[in-house]
Amino acid sequence: MEVSIGLCLVWTNEGKNLDELTAKFNEKNFSSKLNFIEDLAHKKYPVGSSELNKYISWIKDTNDVRDIRNQLFHGRYGFIPQQGCVANVTGIPTSSEQVVTKYTIKQLKQLKHIVKRIDKLAVKINVLRKECPI
Repeated sequence: MEVSIGLCLVWTNEGKNLDELTAKFNEKNFSSKLNFIEDLAHKKYPVGSSELNKYISWIKDTNDVRDIRNQLFHGRYGFIPQQGCVANVTGIPTSSEQVVTKYTIKQLKQLKHIVKRIDKLAVKINVLRKECPI
């Protein structure tokens, strides 16, 4: 999804600002990228248009999975055999604010539907940028 969003960002305005947008968003977080896409869609398409509504829907769906996506893709994993689980840890290793989420193998398997949803959202943004570019 990160690649698809990145391509959507840098190819806005028919790629005329490719270098500038690449530099601008290279280090930005996921939320900043979504906000930029939403702002551009609002600027390009009138309120109530099907194009704008498609972007708004995609952004809502993407925000719905953002927290779990961040945890799954940015966390680090460890096994806790005594408890029969896997721990996902987010945050800087020396921070007291680290967050530990424990999953059984069964729970991890159930996350498969979230990963599939993320994959579908990545495909959808690629379709959007072709059908109604921003």
